[in-house]
Amino acid sequence: MSFIGSQWFIPMLGHHLKGVRFPGVAYIHHARHNSRLYNLEQFLDHNLPHRPVFVCLKPRDDTPPLVKYDILPYSFCSQFLPKGAVDPLLYGKQIPAPDLNTYL
Repeated sequence: MSFIGSQWFIPMLGHHLKGVRFPGVAYIHHARHNSRLYNLEQFLDHNLPHRPVFVCLKPRDDTPPLVKYDILPYSFCSQFLPKGAVDPLLYGKQIPAPDLNTYL
């Protein structure tokens, strides 16, 4: 998340992430209703309705809880889904392994 926290990231590299919606100019884990910065929850709110979202790092300990989402592990990454979108007991049977190349 350190790269997307830089103000140069979105203008220089954001166009390579087709369909990803950035709700501000830079990510910061504790952003609160700032029109220029965004946090993980705001990023998820902008992208989950349109595409799968995978995060490949552990959120910081002081990151506000993400109670609106289910977090499903995929190796060292996690997929975020709207709360209740998947039955955790059937998770391995319901969700096929993603082809991450289709999201680049």
